[in-house]
Amino acid sequence: MNRYDKGYISLYRKFKNWRFYKNDSIKAVFIHCLLSAYWKDEVITEYRGKKLDPPITVPRGSFVTSYRKLAEELGKSVGQIQRNLDILSGKNKRYTDSIHNSIHELEIKSIQSYTIIKVCKYEAFQVFEQQERYTEINKNDTQNDTDNRYQLNNININKDKKIERYKDISTDVHSNFNSLTLKLLKNGFINDDDIPELYDNMFNEFLEEYEMEHINVVVDYIIRKMSNRNINNKFYYFKKSLTINLKKMKKMIDQESPSEESQPPIKINNEELHDLLDQLREGKL
Repeated sequence: MNRYDKGYISLYRKFKNWRFYKNDSIKAVFIHCLLSAYWKDEVITEYRGKKLDPPITVPRGSFVTSYRKLAEELGKSVGQIQRNLDILSGKNKRYTDSIHNSIHELEIKSIQSYTIIKVCKYEAFQVFEQQERYTEINKNDTQNDTDNRYQLNNININKDKKIERYKDISTDVHSNFNSLTLKLLKNGFINDDDIPELYDNMFNEFLEEYEMEHINVVVDYIIRKMSNRNINNKFYYFKKSLTINLKKMKKMIDQESPSEESQPPIKINNEELHDLLDQLREGKL
């Protein structure tokens, strides 16, 4: 094992809807490229025993190889590798149409004795790595809520590198989502490119601890606060805000609850909850 074989990729089940999923040869080449791509920028000074002068910098999501090397690694002929790479890079027009004419999975640049292959949407297969960054921030964060929001909003994730999904072509793709996720989809806060499954799983986790009515109120509050803000990593910011505000709201309700069982419970309507959350954020409570 070499040092490039460490780590992992994320492969969604939606990958089964990929246009080449039923083609085992193309699928094998594409997955091999995913697994071979460097997970960080690399400076390459030699290739297969030959010194490269000058050295080359290969960015994250790309790797240095050759058609012959790929053929050896995959047990295929050089001709098979070339045909598959031509298809995946969009060079073979036979496999493009009005739907897929702007789609290609790989970019290929051949230079003398080696080839650089770039996985076009490499970040889409690194979602677990992004979740680890979020978890690490939560673990080590000792600053106040303002600094928390600043850190989350400035994780080095380019807003143009949204997680790419292989979309379900069925008409009832959203039928299994809970009402909170459907609410975000309906009001345009998220769309299919934002991977609503992530939000759905998140809401299901919160519903194990909090009441639906409380979550619904805080969701409305967060959407209102985020409506005019440019946030790169929307999902992680949204989850962090939901966690913080649900805890604050629960604490407020607990403090307002009667100490004696004989007293009726205090009811707080949505408007009052919004006001309390605003006062907390402004430091008035």
